[in-house]
Formats: sequence, structure tokens, C-alpha cells
Amino acid sequence: MAKLNKNKKTLIRSGILFLIMVFLPITALALPINTSFLFKDFKTVNKVISTNTGRPTSLSYTHTLESTDFNPVISPTDKIDIQSNALTLVQMSVVPDPGYNMTIVAKLDDIFIGSETFSSKALTHIWAINMTDPDAINAMENLVGNVWFGITSGSGRVTLYSSIMSGTGIANPVPEPSSILLLIGCVGSGFVYLRKKPSCC
Repeated sequence: MAKLNKNKKTLIRSGILFLIMVFLPITALALPINTSFLFKDFKTVNKVISTNTGRPTSLSYTHTLESTDFNPVISPTDKIDIQSNALTLVQMSVVPDPGYNMTIVAKLDDIFIGSETFSSKALTHIWAINMTDPDAINAMENLVGNVWFGITSGSGRVTLYSSIMSGTGIANPVPEPSSILLLIGCVGSGFVYLRKKPSCC
């Protein structure tokens, strides 16, 4: 009877070890596999470009995505695949000089994403750019995007107050190195433990 109880305890311990080996890799992942997400980053710009002498005719700024810009929140180690990307230039004031058409162009990481031509004032204009170039869509996968915005023809002044980078995608979790080391240690210790146990028969 004592021997049977001892063998039963050994089986229970082995079962617990097996469960740890199965579930530890799962719990080490912050998100389920192929998690859909939305992201949005708001940037205050407050810059003026103009064709007037002494003024710059272009500007640039950076959108940097943080974990909390995603819904659901992602980990910095997660692998993301951005499937749609949009740049919205909000509260943009455009004032072409009388008698001129003025064209403005936007680029993301030196990739052309859109242009617009104005022939009259637009003091509260919102310019929404839905990106179609795959390189532009993927540009934010490193979580940093450099936006260039400039007057390419005509004459006038533009004030850009703020900018929003937004889109959708899929995230896949990547275990952190500490979790992987913990898993290896647990599995190694388990095998050592089982090898040291005497046979139940």
C-alpha cells in the first residue's frame, strides 16, 4: 500500500510538471495569436510654411507610436503587421496668394502619400490621406514615421496645427527572453527530477 501511494504521488508530480510545461509558454505571451488592433497617435505641430521670402516652404515632424496608442494595448516586443494606415492633417489653414493656385504635398518616410491644390482660402481645412502604397502602409511597423509636408507650386501660406496617424493591423506576441529562460529552466529541472525518481514497478 505504501508503495502504491508513493507511485501515485510520483504520477501526480509528473502530471503537474507536464501542465507547467504546456501552459507556461502560453502565459508568457501577452496577447492571443493574430490579435486585431487599432492605433491612433495625435501630434501637435503648430508650424507655418510660406513662399514668402525668409519662410520655409516645407516642414517635417515625427509620429512615434507607443504601446498605449494601440487598442488593445500591445507589448513593445509584439510583432505587428499594419494593414491600413491614414494620415489626417487637422485644423490646417491654407491661404493662397491672390491669383495663384497652391499645391501642397505630403510624404511619409520619403514616400509620396498625397497632394492637394487650393485656389482659395481654407481656414479650417481637414485633409484625410488614406494610404495605398504598400511601402507607406508598412512604414509605421517600426513604430516611427517621419512626415514631410510642403508647398511644391504656387504661392501662399499654410499653417498646420495638428496631425493624426491612425490605422489597423494584426499583432502576434513574442515571448520575452526572461520568460523563455524560465521555461527552459523549468523543463530542464523537470527532466532531472523525473530521471532521479526510481521506477514505479
